[in-house]
Amino acid sequence: MTIADLSTVWVSSDVPESAIRLIHVGSRVTMTLLAYPGETFAAAVTRIADVVDRQTRTIKVYLEMPNPHGSFRPEMFGNVRHVGRVRAMPVVPLSTLVQEYGKIVIFIDRGAGQYERREVTVGQRSDDVVPLISGVQVGERVIVDGALLLKGQ
Repeated sequence: MTIADLSTVWVSSDVPESAIRLIHVGSRVTMTLLAYPGETFAAAVTRIADVVDRQTRTIKVYLEMPNPHGSFRPEMFGNVRHVGRVRAMPVVPLSTLVQEYGKIVIFIDRGAGQYERREVTVGQRSDDVVPLISGVQVGERVIVDGALLLKGQ
């Protein structure tokens, strides 16, 4: 027999190593459970493990969930989503980026056959597009095809 106080439960989530920089103690998250389709539960991160799992390249992130109705039970399965700050930023095709001396650059079209080489900071790639965190403003004309040909100029 096991006796447990389930008035508060711990939820553990495996966060990919590449995304851990976005998660902090106190970060807001939402959770969905297979047992309760269509319902979403809010929580906050209460602990982040100190080590990366060698096999999965993930880090355990823990949430503490109040469970006043006993709805949550050990070993339930679900998804946890980070409720990060949403912000608009320019997104470009992967072909826009050029590696140059260990830096990532793009080329801005200045008109009349003039191009400006500019170093950029990129976000996490999603399929064939990459967000540009810094180095370019919304509305600037970026060379997206043939940028590699401009590298030698």
